[in-house]
Amino acid sequence: MESDMPNRKSPKVIRDEVTTALAMWSMNPDLSLPDMDLAGYQKLVNEFDQNDALIRELGLKTDAARVAREEVGTKLSSLYTRLRSATRGIYGPNSTQVSQVGMVRSIERKSRRESASAVAASPA
Repeated sequence: MESDMPNRKSPKVIRDEVTTALAMWSMNPDLSLPDMDLAGYQKLVNEFDQNDALIRELGLKTDAARVAREEVGTKLSSLYTRLRSATRGIYGPNSTQVSQVGMVRSIERKSRRESASAVAASPA
């Protein structure tokens, strides 16, 4: 099924086409398409402009909300780091509270294995 719509164009390209079409159509008001005349075209242009303005307004609100969320998220992340440090300092590195805040207790950590170069370099 063929579509009446060509490939999507950016709003700026559409705005440029609208400006050109309105200038030409205004100079030739007797021109009409089977399903559109100048008045109908101008009505669609107004609808396009209203929707474009709404998108820009919502974009600004979205940007502001995103910035606010990131600021609060940074504060929360910093507080979480401080909470973990305080928990380890107050209750000790092997306490159950340390594991409750998502840390690994020191007794549960695996010991480090010596690297092959360190083993080879050590006197026998």
